[in-house]
Amino acid sequence: MKKIKLSNSKSRALTGSVIRMNYALSSALLILAGVVLVFLSYSKPEMVDNIRAQFAHRLSPALAQARIPLDRASMFFEDITGFASLQSTNATLREENQKLKAWYSEAQSLRAENEMLRDMLKVKGPQHYGDIDFVTAPIALDASHHFAKSLLIQGGISSGITKNAIALSESGLAGRVIESSENTARVLLLSDMNARVPVMVNHRDGSATHAVLAGQNDATPKLTHYPEDMTFESGDFVMTSGAGSMFPPGIPVGQIAINSDGSPVITPFMQPEHLLYLKILLTDR
Repeated sequence: MKKIKLSNSKSRALTGSVIRMNYALSSALLILAGVVLVFLSYSKPEMVDNIRAQFAHRLSPALAQARIPLDRASMFFEDITGFASLQSTNATLREENQKLKAWYSEAQSLRAENEMLRDMLKVKGPQHYGDIDFVTAPIALDASHHFAKSLLIQGGISSGITKNAIALSESGLAGRVIESSENTARVLLLSDMNARVPVMVNHRDGSATHAVLAGQNDATPKLTHYPEDMTFESGDFVMTSGAGSMFPPGIPVGQIAINSDGSPVITPFMQPEHLLYLKILLTDR
C-alpha cells in the first residue's frame, strides 16, 4: 500500500511538472511569434499585410456565421422596442381621437346654437317682428307630459313678457304665454289640448278657408270649424288669420296633412324637441 501511494504521488508530481513545462513552452512560443511578427512588420510589411489579408479571408465565413445569432438578437430587440413604441403611440392616438370627437360634438352644438341665434337676431333687448317688438328668451324647462304640452322660459314680467303674449319659434308659431312671473313664464304649445288658434288655410288654387287649430296633445293638431263641404290637400299652407285679435295675422303655423280617415290635421313648422329659444312678442293684450 505504501508503495502504491508513493507511486501515485510521483505520478501527480510528474504530471504537474509536464503541465508547467507545456505552459512555459507555449508562453515562450507566443512571445517568440510576437517578436517575429513585430520584426517582420518592420522589415517586410508587405508579407505581414498579405498574411493578415489571408487570415481575414479565411476567418470571414466563420465570423459571418458567428454574427447571425447576434444580428437576429439585435433585430428581435428592435422589434420588441418598436412594438412597445407602437403601443404607446396607439394609446396616444386613441386619447387624441376621443378628445377630437368631444371637440367636434361641442363644435356642432355651438354651430347649431350660433345659427339659431343669428336667425333669431339678438337675445338681449327688444327687437322687431314686423312692427311688433319682441324679446328672445331661452327655454329653461320642458314641462310637457301626457296631459299638457308647455315650456318654461327664462324671461318674465321684468323683460316685458306678460300673459297671452305670443311665442314664436325660428320657423313659425309656437304658442302663447299662459303664466308670467317676475323672471319666468310658461308657454302653452300648439300641441296642447287646450290650444285654440284661428287660422287660415291657403289652397293651391289661390283660395283660402278660415278654420281653427285645436291641439290634441300629440304632434298634429286637428283642424276644426271649417265648412263641411270644404276639401283640403296635403301641403296646404296654414297661417294665423288674426280673427279674435289674440294672434297677429300672417304668422306661419304649418301645413295640412290628411289622416287615414280623410280628416285634415296640421303638421306645425314648430318642432318642440328642437327648440332652444323662443321669440316673445311684446303686445298689450
